[in-house]
Amino acid sequence: MTGPTITGRLTRRTAGRRTRPTMTTATPFPTPADALPTPPRPRRPPGPARVARMLALAYHVEARIDAGELRDHADAARRLGITRARMSQVAALAYLPIAVQEAILAGTSTATERQLRARATMVGLP
Repeated sequence: MTGPTITGRLTRRTAGRRTRPTMTTATPFPTPADALPTPPRPRRPPGPARVARMLALAYHVEARIDAGELRDHADAARRLGITRARMSQVAALAYLPIAVQEAILAGTSTATERQLRARATMVGLP
């Protein structure tokens, strides 16, 4: 029993320091009739923006620290499974001006988290 024959040539293309062999074929590989393309995954229903969820997390962590359930941000980072640096970034969102926080929670702000962190550091906040 013989399988499909593939004809072509093997060439080397260089990209930077590495070289990698690529196969150039004369005809495309045959596809079985039942191998139809998979339909696209359904999109998640729209919900709160990621930055709004991070702002809520910042307030939640602060409340648990104030209640004595967490010692500090480092303890919160360990329990949440994120780095201390990321926890600091999330906590800095709570120091944004109230008007900006309200816009984030209302969904009217189009700023990304990175832009908001830059704004927080411009006014000398953590």
